Amino acid sequence: MRRPAALLTVGSFLIACAGTGGNSDVAATTRDSAGVAIVDYPGDAWEKAQEWELSLQPLSVIGGDPSDTSLDLSTSQLGALLSDNRVLIATFRPAQILLFSADGTSRTQIGREGEGPGEYRFVARLETLGQDTIAAYEAVTRRTILFLPDGTPAGSIQYPVGGTLIPPTPIGHLADGTQLFQVVNPLGEPPAGAAKYYRVDSPILAWRAGQDAMDTLFQVPGPVSMKGSIDMGAGEMVIARPVAFTSQSFTAASGDKIWTTPGDRFELDARDATGALITSVRMARAPRSVSSTDRDQYKAKLREGLERVRGMGIAPPALIESEIKKIDETEFAEQLPAIGLLSIDQVGRIWVTDGTAGVDSVLTYLVFANSGDLLGRVILPSGLLMGANTDRVVVRREDEETGLVRFEVWGLGPGR
Repeated sequence: MRRPAALLTVGSFLIACAGTGGNSDVAATTRDSAGVAIVDYPGDAWEKAQEWELSLQPLSVIGGDPSDTSLDLSTSQLGALLSDNRVLIATFRPAQILLFSADGTSRTQIGREGEGPGEYRFVARLETLGQDTIAAYEAVTRRTILFLPDGTPAGSIQYPVGGTLIPPTPIGHLADGTQLFQVVNPLGEPPAGAAKYYRVDSPILAWRAGQDAMDTLFQVPGPVSMKGSIDMGAGEMVIARPVAFTSQSFTAASGDKIWTTPGDRFELDARDATGALITSVRMARAPRSVSSTDRDQYKAKLREGLERVRGMGIAPPALIESEIKKIDETEFAEQLPAIGLLSIDQVGRIWVTDGTAGVDSVLTYLVFANSGDLLGRVILPSGLLMGANTDRVVVRREDEETGLVRFEVWGLGPGR
């Protein structure tokens, strides 16, 4: 497996604004196509982009200490960085939002589990608005709960229920306050004439204060799926099951733009607040095949995750057992997706990684400005990218031996 070269860099570490500059050796060509700016980067831009450096060691580590039984981050999937480098983390069980000091040595719980003001049952999104106003989307009541930077409750935003069977998932907000949502419907019927594998369109919705309903802006293709079923106790329900290592769309918001990618090719599309396509950033890269090692690793991780859910007691045992038995029936794509993740950091930059399989020990990200300009390349230790600001990045990692989860905060600076 590859080793994270950025972690082994010897020399002075620069803590500076990583959002400036780029690599003058990587030039894009831009052309107009019916009013859309097509920005083409050469295929080797991935390797030639300016490499940003990480600190030689994490600046702080939160969780993962076997001797600390008071902090369990095993059900954490959400995190963010405030401008003063404090770290936000949300866990599912118990339902809690924790705010840690920049050095990770102290923590404060924000709000509490419940259904009253400043309370929540299931946090599905965690982000910051404006000057570090903390926004937590509560999936059960379909509202965003707001907190001041010190954790004081600051009201909430209630969204309309809408006419969708599957609740829309929040995906971000625009600078003008527009809230964006996406509907992914595993119960959707395959398109007419669909073969074994298919993609059901996924609508992107917008909501603005004062509206009684959400507006549909445009559609993106859902994950590559196939017909499957899920055990409902007395019977089975037909659903769409995503094909392992397959392509899927990602959508995120930065400033005044909505960024999407279809996943099956390296393409980042920027749309305005009305959903109109304005820019398409592209890069020609050769696909990578899914190996037998990739498949074995995927099955092992899937089994491990289901066993963890079984231990938490949050799903019917019969359902978990049924899903475990289906692991060996998993269908795999032949090639890894061109883009495996798209996310927006706390200062509005776009981070994308390719479809690198989980067997790799590091993940490489390209970072773009909201203009579509390529800023640099970052090599992170394998884990989930939780957020980044001008000079720090936070990664959720899991210890393979103990299973304990920790959040590592690394210093981030431009390459020499």
